[in-house]
Amino acid sequence: MNNNDSAEKASGFTGWIPAVLILLAVAAIYGQSLWFGYVNYDDALILDKRWIAYRQLDWQGLWKIFLPHEMATYQPLRDLAFALVYRFSGTNPFGYHLFNVLLYLANLLAVFYLFRILLPYFTALDRKGATFWAGLAALWFAVHPVHVESVAWMVANKELLAGLFYFLSMICYVKSHREGFRTGFYLLSLIFLLLGLLSKPSVAALPLVLIAFELLGRKPDTRARDIILRSLPYLVLIAAAAGYYLFYTSAFVGRLLQGSLRIHLLTLSSVLAKYVLNLLLPVNLCNSYPPPFFSGSYNWHLAVFLGIDLLLAAALAFALRRKQKGLAFAILFFLLNLIPVSGIFPIAIFMADRYLYLSSFGFVLAGVLVLVRVFGTWSGPAAARRIFATAAAGALIFLTFLSAVRCRDWKDALTLWIAAVRTYPNYQYNYYGLANSYAQAGMQDQALETYLKTNMFKENFSADYYIARIYDVKGDSVEAEKYYRRVEALYEDEMLEQQWDVITAVYERLGLKDKLAGQLVENSRILKNYPERIMTIASKLASLGQVQKAVEALEGSIDAAPPSAGMRTALAAMLARLGDLAGALKAAQEARAKGENSVTLDLLEADLRFNSGDWRQAVGLYEAAGWEKLSARQKERLAASYFNSGRPGEALELFRALSREEGEKSAPAHNNIGVALEALDSLDEADKEYRKALELQENYADAWFNLGNVASKRGRNSEALEYYLRAEKIEGGTADLETARASLLAKMKRYPEALQLYGKLLEINPASKAALLGAGDAAWELGKKKIAREYYRKYLDRYGARAAPDGLLQRISGD
Repeated sequence: MNNNDSAEKASGFTGWIPAVLILLAVAAIYGQSLWFGYVNYDDALILDKRWIAYRQLDWQGLWKIFLPHEMATYQPLRDLAFALVYRFSGTNPFGYHLFNVLLYLANLLAVFYLFRILLPYFTALDRKGATFWAGLAALWFAVHPVHVESVAWMVANKELLAGLFYFLSMICYVKSHREGFRTGFYLLSLIFLLLGLLSKPSVAALPLVLIAFELLGRKPDTRARDIILRSLPYLVLIAAAAGYYLFYTSAFVGRLLQGSLRIHLLTLSSVLAKYVLNLLLPVNLCNSYPPPFFSGSYNWHLAVFLGIDLLLAAALAFALRRKQKGLAFAILFFLLNLIPVSGIFPIAIFMADRYLYLSSFGFVLAGVLVLVRVFGTWSGPAAARRIFATAAAGALIFLTFLSAVRCRDWKDALTLWIAAVRTYPNYQYNYYGLANSYAQAGMQDQALETYLKTNMFKENFSADYYIARIYDVKGDSVEAEKYYRRVEALYEDEMLEQQWDVITAVYERLGLKDKLAGQLVENSRILKNYPERIMTIASKLASLGQVQKAVEALEGSIDAAPPSAGMRTALAAMLARLGDLAGALKAAQEARAKGENSVTLDLLEADLRFNSGDWRQAVGLYEAAGWEKLSARQKERLAASYFNSGRPGEALELFRALSREEGEKSAPAHNNIGVALEALDSLDEADKEYRKALELQENYADAWFNLGNVASKRGRNSEALEYYLRAEKIEGGTADLETARASLLAKMKRYPEALQLYGKLLEINPASKAALLGAGDAAWELGKKKIAREYYRKYLDRYGARAAPDGLLQRISGD
């Protein structure tokens, strides 16, 4: 009996049964995941508002998704997938889990088809036989526990996306190969490879796999030159992607070697052996493996690892020697797809189940090829054959059970990290992850206990920080201070650059203002492409009195900020705090030109216009913002702007409205109402308002001054002079007050006193219009015409003849 006979006797297995079994298996394993939550493991990729900004499906959102930005790797299709799910599910985990399960089913369909078209290259199977064994292989792939992390972990969708495009690319290449390299399938293969690279760079090994396929599955008439030419576009695409990742991302981290070359190679050997063990015996799987660095001690673990690696090498050599090309290709498929994630290039996480997603296809292919060969050459009794088949079915059921149990570990953060500690109790990071999960669940006592256990291995910077925070919450400031000081010491000893946010909080908590300011400046350099964080940093710098540093932080990242961030508006506000009104106005105008249109900008520019004396512009901007958006101070400024722009009636209405809001018990409110009434020549009412202000606040200099103005207009000069002197006694001799008093003295024909007072004013401000004219007029009335003409000439030199009052030019000419 041959393989095709066994397939035909599979009771219709070549039809719909494989699909039903796969669907049932996936439902049994991953159906539970639809109700799982977050696991405190890269949750920020979904929850953090900085990433939510990349979830919009408009043109601006797509531009953000596909525009390269600073991150570990460039994975725009992952972000696009997140955006699609976010559109329908928001941050509800259900949508992300459902997406992963559906995407896994799409992968399994592609896996089934790839098995079906590959098997005839390396076996004598016909179409029906290939379909039977491809169904079995796809089922084996579907239930293997090493895939649980890629499906049950929400943010691992990139593995599934990359896997789908990888398998589709290879399908198209194989079909093109089978049909004499039809251009359509070949181009589709390249496009799918590109899509895979845009999902995750781990698909980079595909060209090497295709070359292995060409060499081991090629037709007799295939020339080496043809293989090179067909592979070249793939290699160029991968080389371009590798160059980008090496030079423009932080995908590869750390040193090239983990220790010496010998230790690095032994480390890689240990990782490879552990991956083989995880595929053969998928127990003790974990989301967080201890770093498998070879420590230098030659023990039985190392002997086992090296033994496994030697067996794998021997199997490859045997397959090549005996011309078992299918088995050789399967082993090469497994090994080559581990290259991007094996640690040959230093990566942040040295070992993870998800790294086996692509390589496991080669493992399953090797297993199926062995089964095909065993069943094809079986000469024993039929009962033994049935027993073997039953054992294989039992193995698949057992794998399904292991996967379902492993999937349950991903239910939530506590479940996942409790499992990690149980599996690897001697790994510090797992305790740290569990402690974080306790803290997020509000279980402070358990979190504190677990953070303290984390420090039993080696004192940990972050653990100390969170211990200090828990003690703060508990009100134990002594213990909190102790651990904050430990955090400070560890940071300065080890200079952990990636912990800048923690040390910033520590400096702030300990009140170390100089160190905090310096760290904030450094943070602004690190975070220059994160506008919201920069604005927070600038705000903190300003609160520390470092406004100039805040301005520099904003200016350093302003070009990278979108209009929605409001960066230029914030810069204008900081420049205003520095007193640079011109610079602030310019920044506000640039903000408006860049599309930063907001109420905040309207109010800021209105304040700037008010402070610069541009009353009409201030009125327009305050009105545009809306009365309900104005602070009490800005409402007063709007009324003052009405007044100063020649609209005293509207100013009066606003001043009265403000008075009602303040309960009519505000001296400034009554004073402002009086000023507006005075401008409208309602002197009696103005007088009453000023007196109400003085009843509420007797030492209110402005009210005494304004009361003096009203008395002066009524011709009550002595009374006015008395009020001016009361104001001067309270506030001192301000320019406006002294000018009014000098004018009143001249009006009372007390010209010597007026001239003396005008002279003092001109010593303070030589350009004062009122003082120059008043001094000239007082001198003229005293008969000091020469002195008067000197004042008049100074006035004309500064302000020109067009600004001269009637009679001044005649006095200068001597007529």
